[in-house]
Amino acid sequence: MNKFTSLRAISLFSPTAVRASLACFCWFSLVFAAAGQPSIVVKRGELDHNLGNLAPGVPIEYEVVLENRGDKVATLKQNKRSCGHCEPLEFKPVSVEPGKTSIMKVREKSGFVSGLQVRRSFVDTNDPKLPKFEVVTRWKMVPLIEVRPETIDFGQKRWDAPLIRTVSLVTKDIGEEVELKSVTTASPFIKAGKPYEDKQGGRIEVPLTLLPTAPVGDFATTVTLETTSKKAPRLQAQARGSILGPFVCDQRYVSFGIVRAGEKPPARIVRIALLDPERHSVQGLQFDEKELDCRQVKEESGLRLEVRLREGLAAGTHKTTITLQTNSKVQPVITLPTLVVIR
Repeated sequence: MNKFTSLRAISLFSPTAVRASLACFCWFSLVFAAAGQPSIVVKRGELDHNLGNLAPGVPIEYEVVLENRGDKVATLKQNKRSCGHCEPLEFKPVSVEPGKTSIMKVREKSGFVSGLQVRRSFVDTNDPKLPKFEVVTRWKMVPLIEVRPETIDFGQKRWDAPLIRTVSLVTKDIGEEVELKSVTTASPFIKAGKPYEDKQGGRIEVPLTLLPTAPVGDFATTVTLETTSKKAPRLQAQARGSILGPFVCDQRYVSFGIVRAGEKPPARIVRIALLDPERHSVQGLQFDEKELDCRQVKEESGLRLEVRLREGLAAGTHKTTITLQTNSKVQPVITLPTLVVIR
C-alpha cells in the first residue's frame, strides 16, 4: 500500500466521513419514506374465479375487494379485455386511500357456446410491486333444456275475461333435435294453444289461456310438457293466479283480536267493490246475531259492511261467519270468517 492509498483509506473511515455518510443515508431514507408507495392486496374474493357449470345465457356477476395497505393513494384502471364483447370491470372507487378498499365488480354472460369458457381482463395500477394484474373468470357452459318461466303467474283477472300467458320449452346446445309432444294442465280451466317454434331463439312457445269459466278465487295448478328429448322427456311448471268475481272484498276475514271482558272495541269495516253494479247486487246478509251486529251501507263504488261485537260475550275464543248472498252465478256467496278472543 503506497502513501496515497493509505491516506485515502484513513480519510474514508475518519469520524467526519462516517458522520457525513450516515447523514446522507438518513436524508435519503426520510425522502423515500415521505414519498410513500401504494400496496394493493386482495382482501376478499379471487382474481382467478371458477364458477363451475353454467347454463347458456346466464348473467354472471361477482365482486372482489381490493385493499390499499400502502401509505400513498392507489389508482386502478382497466387496460384491456380478452374479447370485444367482454363486459368492462367496474371499480368503486378508482382511487383508493391508504387503509381503504375498492370494490371491483366483474360482469359477464355465460353465452351459448358449450365447453370451457375463459374471460380475461387486465388492470393497471401505480403499485410498483404490482403494476399490472389479471382478472380471470372461468366456467363451463353445459347443455340446457328447461321450462321458462318456472312459475307462470296469471296475476289477477276479472271473471268475465280470458287471459293468456306463455310457457316456453328452451333448448340450447343439447346435441339433439327436440320436439314438443304435448302440453297438459291439471286444471280444466287452463287450455294450451298451438305451439310456436322459434328456431333462432332455441325455444318452443305455447300460449296458455285461462278460461272465463274459471271459478272465483285463488288457484294453483301444474303444467306438464312432454318432449322427445331423452335427457328431459317430461318437464313441469307451476301456474297460479286469482280470479276476481263481480264482488271484491278488501278483507278476507274479520278479526277483533284480543278484547278484555267489558270492553267495546270499535267497529270493523269491510268494503266490497261491485265491478258490475248494473247486473250484480247483494241480496241478503246472514250472521250470528248473538255475537255480532252487522250493517250494510251503500257507497259509490259498492257497499260498506260495519261489524260490531255484541256486549256481554263470555270469555274464550269466538269464531263465526258472516255470509252475503248475491245474484251472481259465478260468485253466489261471499263468506267472511270472524274471530275474537275475550279475556
